[in-house]
Amino acid sequence: MIIRKAAEQDIPAVLSLWENAKIFMKAQGLPQWQQGYPALPEAQQDIALQRLWLIEEDGAPLAAFVFDTLPDPSYASLAEGGWRIPGPYGALHRIAVAPEARGKGVGRAAAAHCRSLCAQLGLSALRVDTHPDNRPMRTMLEKAGFTHCGLLYLADGLEAGSPRVAYEMPV
Repeated sequence: MIIRKAAEQDIPAVLSLWENAKIFMKAQGLPQWQQGYPALPEAQQDIALQRLWLIEEDGAPLAAFVFDTLPDPSYASLAEGGWRIPGPYGALHRIAVAPEARGKGVGRAAAAHCRSLCAQLGLSALRVDTHPDNRPMRTMLEKAGFTHCGLLYLADGLEAGSPRVAYEMPV
């Protein structure tokens, strides 16, 4: 597996990964990512900000994810529970794994890469959130070593006000 930053020429692959994730979530009965997000504007912005990553094997895209170090307004405080690790953090967002790669450790590889980036940048924790009913994602996060910290509500975007379960892991 190769993990690298995405570039403009990777946009079609990223959009395909996101679309497959939307289809999978819809089949699971999840409302997450069902309102046109994420899409081309997010891919373009993520690439411009150099925060979009791809995981590939033999040139085939297995996953796309965002690693961000900017404070997330949704993470300012948890409605239930609390963050366990103080200090600056990195965040894993918009992870999508190709259908043929699900259950094969690709999501855990993305999390491990983000944790390594956090360590390189001197950050204390890696944080992530997902829909409360997204069992596949929650299972992956727990297998990757994340600890459930509570509940938050999205601060902005198309799904503003929607609940998400919050996770973090120490760096």
